[in-house]
Amino acid sequence: MYVIEEEEDILIVDPVETEETLKFWKYKENRVKKIVIILTHEHFDHINGLNYLRDKYACTVISNALCSENITNTKKNLSEYSLLMKMMNEEVGEAGIDILPFVCSPSDIIFRDEYIRKWRGHELRLFSTPGHSSGSICICVDKKILFTGDSLLKRTLITRLPGGNKKDYLTKTTKKMLKLLEQIEIVCPGHGEVDMAEKFKEFVEKG
Repeated sequence: MYVIEEEEDILIVDPVETEETLKFWKYKENRVKKIVIILTHEHFDHINGLNYLRDKYACTVISNALCSENITNTKKNLSEYSLLMKMMNEEVGEAGIDILPFVCSPSDIIFRDEYIRKWRGHELRLFSTPGHSSGSICICVDKKILFTGDSLLKRTLITRLPGGNKKDYLTKTTKKMLKLLEQIEIVCPGHGEVDMAEKFKEFVEKG
């Protein structure tokens, strides 16, 4: 989860609910006016804080159409398989999320291929990047920072989950991603550390 603050307005990429984030929102209580939430894709480990925030604050949720549809289904958001995925993660030495199946209401603003929005003087460009999931997108902020969700990681890209499609990634996303990595400065992935764009380019070129 990424949080960008401008006075009393907050922009969130992929809201999650953990002990750490609950402490953060308790500290922010009565100091927040509006929250804009952008979902990079529909998987439960990127949306499991959405219902909490919608109940507590005035939120505007943005995603592409497929993500908006998929978050309403426990199979498509993968929360139905969360226990199995937790066990798989633990086998390779990574932490998993222990969570019951859940759904979210559809997004408030839905787009298909691309959507541009101004937020507190910043330009947000959202564009679909299918491959990891059918509802995956990336977010380019001020042509400098790229939030990639799970569409770009330093480790192997996973396309074998339900809704994933390696052919879509290679034919629809790779060229777009390489062009962006030439222009932006910083990549903020869905998992792993933030780093310079050049560090991620080699991975995309290898496919």
